[in-house]
Parts: sequence; C-alpha cells; structure tokens
Amino acid sequence: MKNTNDSAPALRCEVMVSGASRKPKFAEWMRGIHASPQNPQREGMYVRTVVRTGNVNRGRWYELTDGKGKFYQYRPEDTIFMTANPQSDPRE
Repeated sequence: MKNTNDSAPALRCEVMVSGASRKPKFAEWMRGIHASPQNPQREGMYVRTVVRTGNVNRGRWYELTDGKGKFYQYRPEDTIFMTANPQSDPRE
C-alpha cells in the first residue's frame, strides 16, 4: 500500500526514553510529549522532583526550567529524555 500523503515528514528510527522509566539527573534536558513545537515550555532542564499530596494533582511531578528563571512542572509519564541541548537537537 502506497502512502498517499507526500507532505508527511520522514520518521527517524530513534528510541525515546520515557521520563517515568528512570530518575533524571540534575540539568538533564527533557521534553514534554504533549506540548507543540511552538510552546516555549516544551523543553527544559530537570531541577527537582516535587511530590504533591492532597485531593488534586497528587503524585510525582518533575520541575523543569528554561535556564532563564522560569519554572514549570510535568508529570513523569508526560516527558521524554533528550540526548542534546534543544538548540542543537537534529530531530527538529
């Protein structure tokens, strides 16, 4: 069967490791899997793990930073590890 969508990008065979598979190291680059490429909070450096208790949003969260003073949080299941700095990442 032939692919009729000629504008689809070519897929690279590369293993993506989920953020929930192991504990990240400090300053390791991670990417949110649900964020669009235009989202400025899509990629960041790991800072720490936050454990929330209570009735809303409980569980483990990874706190990431953009390196310029902004911090944001992702669930470990919603992140992947990156092999390089996003400015030099060949996947994009």
